[in-house]
Amino acid sequence: MKFYLSLLLALITGANLWASSPKLTEEAMPAPSEVYFIQVASYADPQFKDFKKIRSIGYVFEEKTSNGVSRIMMGAYTSKTYANQKLAQVRAKGFKDAFVSKRNIKEEDAIYIVQLATVNQTDDIYWANWESLAPSLCAQLSDKKIRVASGPYYTKSEADKVLEKIKSKGPKDIFVKRVSEKTIHKVTDFEKRASANYAKKTKIARTSIKALQQFLKTKTLYKDNVDGYWGPNTEKGVDVYKATDPTYNKYKMLASSTVYDNKVKDYSLQYYLNMIEKKPYTADEGLKEFKHPLAKVYRAYMYLNGDVPSQKAKVNKLMHEAIDMVFANYRGETRYDFSMKYAYEDLDQLIKHLRAVHEAVKDEPEVPCWLFKRHPRITAIAFAPYWNNSRDNYEVSSDCGTFMNMEEMRILMTISKDFASDPTAYKGNLAKVNQLYAMPQPMDNASAKKLEVWNGKLWDGLKQWSTGSPLQAKTYEALRFAYYDALRKLEDLYINRGFSALDARSLGLQVLKYSAGCSLDEYCGN
Repeated sequence: MKFYLSLLLALITGANLWASSPKLTEEAMPAPSEVYFIQVASYADPQFKDFKKIRSIGYVFEEKTSNGVSRIMMGAYTSKTYANQKLAQVRAKGFKDAFVSKRNIKEEDAIYIVQLATVNQTDDIYWANWESLAPSLCAQLSDKKIRVASGPYYTKSEADKVLEKIKSKGPKDIFVKRVSEKTIHKVTDFEKRASANYAKKTKIARTSIKALQQFLKTKTLYKDNVDGYWGPNTEKGVDVYKATDPTYNKYKMLASSTVYDNKVKDYSLQYYLNMIEKKPYTADEGLKEFKHPLAKVYRAYMYLNGDVPSQKAKVNKLMHEAIDMVFANYRGETRYDFSMKYAYEDLDQLIKHLRAVHEAVKDEPEVPCWLFKRHPRITAIAFAPYWNNSRDNYEVSSDCGTFMNMEEMRILMTISKDFASDPTAYKGNLAKVNQLYAMPQPMDNASAKKLEVWNGKLWDGLKQWSTGSPLQAKTYEALRFAYYDALRKLEDLYINRGFSALDARSLGLQVLKYSAGCSLDEYCGN
């Protein structure tokens, strides 16, 4: 009863949901508590203006679903009675199909946020004030308050790194908090439009765009101020350069016929692992032909996850067989006591053991990208550094997509290969690039500064090289344009995923260092 009362108090006051550090065992866990939301409506393309009339009742937000339909929600509420009172007000405003939904809160729902501010549910929140400061904006919901935060983060170390970075450039009275994932939501454009100041959204000047503008000025393709803001005149100058420069177009033509990712061999173990998300039954049949322990582990995953629901009874047998194959005579240290026989009733435990098998086998395949996309919370925990040595390393496949599908990246790679003593050396970094695509994380200040130093030294050296001959000068110009055009597009991608402009730049530079940098300054290390 004490836990239940403290849980309610935490939700109402915004206190930590799990203040004690020891994790409760399953046997010791009390009956789960609940929170309540009002589902107002479901729309394919909701517009906030259609819900303005209920804004005074409570906090209205968009919850995106996997099938493309968005649920418009209000909440959260710790009391069903209070939620029903709010529901009556919502229905009175014309939303007759609105209803109250309940969500259970459990210990395993715990995640971390970096809390930035606390406001009332009905306050005008101008999200643009926080966008340049914090990555991945979210809101923690309670009966009457909204806590503006960055998150979610699935390990405390990850949240602490973000906290350190934000404190270096913003308010100091912010802190990391452990809360329930059921009480937060990621901020979308729907909520941003709630502010009366939405139309006055502050644009963020970006160094990559400024570099493009400076370049275009030298070609007389841009006449406005070099301010770092993307606008119609900058876009026009970029388009004209791409259409008319012969050196750039030579490389563009070469890039169109070059493959820059590692093709997965047909009918290989990796081929079937990558197939699980979209064709589980075919993947299952293919994996049955392999004796590799991870073939058994991933089949067990499919059965427990419901991809192949009729085979759930085989989960434990497959996992035990795989673990015996790997750990029966294993001489190294293990994360878990694999002399025990586990009963796999939830995905959290199975994915943790999947990770342990990955790091123990010698012929380890790449981890399929879809695993991180499907299960961001548990994979962030399972794949977090544990040994603090090479055993923590892993590679991510490109089954979710790759940066090399971007035309800007392909052109940059084609130009940069002309600078390389080994034009294929970059392939050793592709798995790291895929990791930045599949599960990017904000960088700490020290890493971000190192990337800026690397970028500056790179271009100092290339500028000196460009003075060697007219041909070198033309190649340098095409390279400089392609580099900053690719960086701009990488930043766009990360910003659209919820990262701040500063974090997007650091991540973009890291992608370029792992890919084109391998050719431009013979960089192929960590």
